[in-house]
Amino acid sequence: MSTVRRAEVLIALTAVRDVEGFELELAARTLAAGWGGDVRQLLEATAGVMALRGGADDTDPVLLAGRYPQLGYLLAVERALAERGVGVLSRELERPPLDLRGRLVVDLARAVGAHPRARGFAVEWSSGCGWSTVIDTLPQEDQEDQEDQEDQESQEDRRTVHWFDGVLPEPASVADGIVRHLDGDLAVPGRKAWRYSGRQLLDGLGAYPVTAGADGVPTVCSSDAEWRLEHFQRRLLWYEPPPLPRVGDELNLPGVPGERRTVVAVLPQRAGDEDLYWVRLAGHDFPISWDAVWRHLTD
Repeated sequence: MSTVRRAEVLIALTAVRDVEGFELELAARTLAAGWGGDVRQLLEATAGVMALRGGADDTDPVLLAGRYPQLGYLLAVERALAERGVGVLSRELERPPLDLRGRLVVDLARAVGAHPRARGFAVEWSSGCGWSTVIDTLPQEDQEDQEDQEDQESQEDRRTVHWFDGVLPEPASVADGIVRHLDGDLAVPGRKAWRYSGRQLLDGLGAYPVTAGADGVPTVCSSDAEWRLEHFQRRLLWYEPPPLPRVGDELNLPGVPGERRTVVAVLPQRAGDEDLYWVRLAGHDFPISWDAVWRHLTD
């Protein structure tokens, strides 16, 4: 960014409200990188980032790793992203009752080149479905012209792209996928089947230790009171991609008595959607997720 352009950006930002330090730098870089909204919307987006960072846990990362075994793996992905010129603004660690999750909020300035209306770009990992990309965008311009503008702008337009390429793909592979999504290519690898016990997954995460002197990215932590290590170790974590649906496939749906139904239409979905296909069954006037019913295929 030239000195003149930087001065113009800073003046535009500070004219809307007082903003300084890290937030001012982030907003200035994002605006100059191709932000697709106005300055007020940009500062709302950066304020959201600052709110996340403000909720960070000050505990040493080595101590956090003892409670959140996914931290080392997330740090390995962060290092791979840094090698590719992508910064992380904050991270989140969660322990739901029977799961482990992590989230990396990626530098907005890096995202708006290919996603100019993005007000948030993050990647999420969970022990249940692996990696996903989450892109929050500004409301469409035609929505903003409606009467209840404030209500419209409070509604998030969110696209979640599920990868389903394994629970623990190599950090370098993950970083390459994130960079492609940042560059606008939302293609995902072919879905892979996996089967882990909780203990096996913890062993895999253990291959990515957290060492002293880990970077200073703010970390927000949350844990359900019911989370127990021994319970997680007994979990079975598995995924099996469904076969392609075909018109004429027959299903024996569960029930008392069960229903025998035929697939009469296949409705393809966008790549990366959690439900890969939707189908319409004979006698039904509504579509149903193929992922939810394919296991009832007749032999």
